[in-house]
Amino acid sequence: MLLFFIISCFFVFLIFFFYIGHKGFSERIRPLPSYPPNPNKVLAFAESFFFEGTSDFCFLLIHGFTGTPYHLRNIGEYLYQKGDSVLGVLLPGHGTKVEDLVPTRFYHYVAITDQFLMNLSKFYKHIFIIGFSMGGSIALKLAYKRKNIVKGLALISTPVFFNGVYLGKLILHSPIMMFSGWLQYFIKVIHLKRGIEQSRDAGKDGYVFQYPVASFHSFKIALKEIRKKLPYINQPVALIINENDKTVPKESMLYILHHINSRVKKAFFFKLPLLHKTGHMIIREPLVEKEILNFLDHFFTEIKENLI
Repeated sequence: MLLFFIISCFFVFLIFFFYIGHKGFSERIRPLPSYPPNPNKVLAFAESFFFEGTSDFCFLLIHGFTGTPYHLRNIGEYLYQKGDSVLGVLLPGHGTKVEDLVPTRFYHYVAITDQFLMNLSKFYKHIFIIGFSMGGSIALKLAYKRKNIVKGLALISTPVFFNGVYLGKLILHSPIMMFSGWLQYFIKVIHLKRGIEQSRDAGKDGYVFQYPVASFHSFKIALKEIRKKLPYINQPVALIINENDKTVPKESMLYILHHINSRVKKAFFFKLPLLHKTGHMIIREPLVEKEILNFLDHFFTEIKENLI
């Protein structure tokens, strides 16, 4: 009887440990930290950008976690050359120093981008969103919330989960993040010793491989709600991912493709050689940059023709 009690307690402990490891304890809603940041403290190339075009179309570009608008600037410049307006936003806590990111949460990023979206809607008839990595997750939130404003979206290397079971396959893409609920109370920032992306833009990528745990945890927890909203999102969507991405599992993009309710779905999946990279920063990768820009151009041109 005693042995049964001990074993039962052990299993209860394990369930509790893994549950809190995944979800963490509830946290009060935090006020938005100071935004926008002091321009004198913003890193070189990390500032927001706006290109005013001549058409009725505007693109809202959203970067990823720990990144900067510079990651999407090449896409913005390309779209601007086509005559469209483009706004690339710097998310709260980003583009200065990693300590500024620690007190921020995912709902702060959503709130700020929603404000930008609503302001753009006062001046532009048709608005599209392009999101990279976490920026794509934010784009999905906005597409659900602002169905009448967002006319289409492109998701690049976008997660709706990092670990889990999909199509009978166990996905353990970021095992350490299974315990972010606990880690956030003991570690402020995780510094990963990965090979630095050997891009032509090294040094312009924000907080490279530095992840504030509590901020990331809030993002991870929000993904469950985003998955639930996919069947209610019906705007045209384009998906782009490198199947060798070490940061976001390709299964996450397949999940979006299969569960989003969009009638128009376009996907561009490819495999980049590993070359000691994470394979995540694909939008500035010379091997596929031109193909990605052409894919986005064809996708949004088709949507525009249906809106005019």
